[in-house]
Amino acid sequence: MLYLYPRFFAHAHYNIKDLMFTALFTITLFAMVLFLKYKRKWWLGLIFAFFTALSTNSRVIGVMVLCGCLCLMLLEDIAAWLSARRQKNIGALDYSLTLRRRLLSYVVAIVGFVAFYIFITPATWSDPIRVFIDTLSRFSSYDSWAGTMQFMGEMIRKPQMPWYFLPVWWLFTVPFIYLALMVVGI
Repeated sequence: MLYLYPRFFAHAHYNIKDLMFTALFTITLFAMVLFLKYKRKWWLGLIFAFFTALSTNSRVIGVMVLCGCLCLMLLEDIAAWLSARRQKNIGALDYSLTLRRRLLSYVVAIVGFVAFYIFITPATWSDPIRVFIDTLSRFSSYDSWAGTMQFMGEMIRKPQMPWYFLPVWWLFTVPFIYLALMVVGI
């Protein structure tokens, strides 16, 4: 479905980094689903950490998959704890994953990500923490475009963009069949 999207196809010719990130991001999401679905097995956690590091290396926003996975894990753990508490059986938290495996899953995801990220990013070899913080700070305020663009027959600057810019842009750039399927919920 992504391949048939006109913008995606156009970017394949002049902006290959976005295509690489999209592919890695999709694989990372799949690895995350496997990791969470199959009771956080450590080897699936390492696969997830590896692909998260690859997607983060491609685009720094890839680290958000790790953050999302950690949040989902935490929510699952809190729900299991509350369920055991409701049953007044806190000491015997036997809810399909042992406490040891739960803690190990956090360690594998975080330490695995950091290790893989440092390994595949040569810039981090001298000072990993400083380089990662510099990368996050640089791209969190990355706003180098100061030009104008034509929108609805007028030349406008970025601060003048109306609230309806994105919906109009979507209507004109996303094929009708995709919009119809999105409305139907397929």
